[in-house]
Amino acid sequence: MKENKLYVIAGDRMMKGAIAMNGLFANVGQTTRTVYDRIKDKDYQQKSGAGAWQVIIEDAPLGEFKDFHIHEFLRERDDVKWDANSSNTEEFHFITDIGDGKEARRIVKECLNNLRPHPSDVWDMEGFKERAIQKGIQHAGSVNHGMVWFKIKSFTARVDRNQRRYLVINFINTTEKYNNVFCFAWYGEYPKIGSIWFADVKEGKRSLTTTRKEMRECVIMNKPVSKEQPISEEEKQCMKHAFEMRKRAAVNKSVSEEEKQRMKHNDMIIRRRREIWGFIKPVLIIIGIFGWIYSSIQSVGQ
Repeated sequence: MKENKLYVIAGDRMMKGAIAMNGLFANVGQTTRTVYDRIKDKDYQQKSGAGAWQVIIEDAPLGEFKDFHIHEFLRERDDVKWDANSSNTEEFHFITDIGDGKEARRIVKECLNNLRPHPSDVWDMEGFKERAIQKGIQHAGSVNHGMVWFKIKSFTARVDRNQRRYLVINFINTTEKYNNVFCFAWYGEYPKIGSIWFADVKEGKRSLTTTRKEMRECVIMNKPVSKEQPISEEEKQCMKHAFEMRKRAAVNKSVSEEEKQRMKHNDMIIRRRREIWGFIKPVLIIIGIFGWIYSSIQSVGQ
């Protein structure tokens, strides 16, 4: 199987006019050949209006990922713009690049560094799953609430009606019920593709939901793992943090139950007061009427 390789190219006219255009327009794509073979293809030859193609990044290995993973990161950056209506999905506007390609190269390399591949031949998902189950932690695809773990396949950043950021995280899953989790109130850096996370989740309308403060990343060494191999110190720390989160969630649930009981008791008191008032109010009205009649009779008698 041929390996996907990432490239970044820009037309020399675009590079010369970058300052006038408030940044550099460049294409970010993938190929299984070389970038020099790719730019000979018909679609790139038809874009000759941009001038001769200049290579900014040449054949960076993508492993198991594709160029759209990089595109996801680029679309969420403040220093990159893109046209959602354009038919050229590979074109991005690097607004801090003065035309030498240095900024475009730096930005794309940062996105590449956020990819953390964990191929199945060097990471035993079943082995980790078995260890997590021993700690009472299920995979996110198999339960609808509680403490879970998942490995990030991709994500999309969005903003809700109150302008608060949240992520739709797609996790690696082939046999279970759920495939993503909505993480609300996201803050800080975006998660790395391929990273493993623990989270306390609930069942939402469309998928699982959680918040950023209920998530914790688990750092696993990218090396072969067997079920018989002793648990590493890193795994111990990950499991320890997850166990602490699980206990905290249990405490919060207990507090929540106490709060529900208190609210239920207050509601009962309010209902009883309303019932008593509902009985007293007519009596007071009748007494008031009789008082008015009596006062009227007294007035007539005088």
